[in-house]
Amino acid sequence: MSLRIKNKKIACSFNDFSNIGFIEFIEKLSTENQITIFTNNPFAKHVFKKNTKIEILNEKKSYLYRILSFLALSKKCSLEKFYHIENILFNKNIFIRILFIFKSLLFFLNIGIDRNFLRKKFKKNNKKIKNFDILFTDFRFNEIYTNHDLNFTAKNNQIPIYSFIFSWDNIFSGDVNLFADKYFVSSRKLRNLIYDRHNIEKRKISLLPAFQFDYLKNKNRIKKKEKDYIFYVCCSEENTRAAEEEFEVINFIGKYLKEKKSDLILKVRPYPYFSKKKIDFKK
Repeated sequence: MSLRIKNKKIACSFNDFSNIGFIEFIEKLSTENQITIFTNNPFAKHVFKKNTKIEILNEKKSYLYRILSFLALSKKCSLEKFYHIENILFNKNIFIRILFIFKSLLFFLNIGIDRNFLRKKFKKNNKKIKNFDILFTDFRFNEIYTNHDLNFTAKNNQIPIYSFIFSWDNIFSGDVNLFADKYFVSSRKLRNLIYDRHNIEKRKISLLPAFQFDYLKNKNRIKKKEKDYIFYVCCSEENTRAAEEEFEVINFIGKYLKEKKSDLILKVRPYPYFSKKKIDFKK
């Protein structure tokens, strides 16, 4: 199905603009709706066209909140555990390593303030979104991806909240939005997973084609007449340990295919990450 919305005032709470397909989706909606992007990422000004309004948030959290938030707890998950271990093993800053060792200890002992309780205590009402019809937000609730003041203001003012799940691993995050009115996933499998893991009612979960693969509908899509291929979709950001591991996997697959003299072609789609640079989307 597609998301059919017309003649609405839509507020968007996002800080990550690495998904080109989602940006194109928002721009298409902006032709029939009034859309405002609320974000703390100034790069948004280089991403969207003129018919999409950008509101840069300059709200700064206190040092007390930052410290408590770092030590706070959310739902336990293996993904968060992975990030703890990654920082302990590979972060070059010794101080950061020590902090994550301490945080991991609290994580395993289940000691700390509930993260959402802390956010509610420090939240500020954002009056600018009170006249909007809908709030779009990321399913991931980390500050890297969304703005909590907007979410809580929308909830308090009974503005419908639409939450988007961009990838399967988002479902396994510990820090997620569990009070949205609608959730959008790209497959029935993901709908069952989000229902099982987070106990979200199935009537709230709708299907929407994956934004990551929209480009396959264009002229650059893989032709059906081509010989058989393996399509490897990179999911890691550049300059990360996870990205290095992905290249190791890609090289391993390529080497294996050569050794077996396979006719399979390995096609790799890089992660569409561009938050630190401007890109010509026509390329």
